[in-house]
Amino acid sequence: MKKKLLSAILCSAMAAGMLTGCGGAADDGGAAQTPAAEPAAEEEAPAEEAEAEEAPAAAEGEEVTLTVLAGQSTTDAGIEDMIDAALAEKYPNITLEWERTGWDGEFHPKMQQYMQSGLPDIIIGKAQDVNTYASQGLLGEIDATYLDRGLDAARENVTFDGKTYGLVYNALYQGVYYNKAMFAENGWSVPTTQEELQAIVDDCNAKGIVPFASHMVDTWSIGNVTMQFMMNDVFNNTPDWGDKFRAGESGLCG
Repeated sequence: MKKKLLSAILCSAMAAGMLTGCGGAADDGGAAQTPAAEPAAEEEAPAEEAEAEEAPAAAEGEEVTLTVLAGQSTTDAGIEDMIDAALAEKYPNITLEWERTGWDGEFHPKMQQYMQSGLPDIIIGKAQDVNTYASQGLLGEIDATYLDRGLDAARENVTFDGKTYGLVYNALYQGVYYNKAMFAENGWSVPTTQEELQAIVDDCNAKGIVPFASHMVDTWSIGNVTMQFMMNDVFNNTPDWGDKFRAGESGLCG
């Protein structure tokens, strides 16, 4: 019953999570498996699954509480309120118990704890977490019935070994915006090379115009810009810079 309800929540509430916990795990934290030496139990499994499919219809409207571990970034705060509101409108009999933690530094230690005591029903993390935990047999596969309610491209990073274990509900896009009016006023064309970009920067500096600006409200965005600099300017020219840095042979200044 929980698995069907979980699939409905994930899709209809438009937000539920990136990953879903796999119920029925063995005591050792791995996925429960039927030993090869017990073929009879394996043959009976379809009948047990069929009986499970009938249960939700008979218990429709039953009060259900699902636990949620939400590994949040700074931009995610308050999303649980949006999910609760959408859920209350369509599934008033379902309540989500939220445990919120910072994804950076807190989420994975919390997952390690739950791997020992039992995973929550819903896990909200990042797409890359799918490979980490699905490879250990800890996640439940998303019902194929609901996969077409999202973009095909969004499933790529939450699919492991041909199975989808998460639903992506947001995405971030990065790029550089430019002021078309300012470009026209100064006779600039959109640069296509580093040299053309540098020429515009030099012209800006000569005219007292700040070439680039960013909000920098969230600290992660500063690190993101730094990462782009490292990838494009440092590692592009010195692929082994990391090894040299660790050996004390190089630094950020050369």
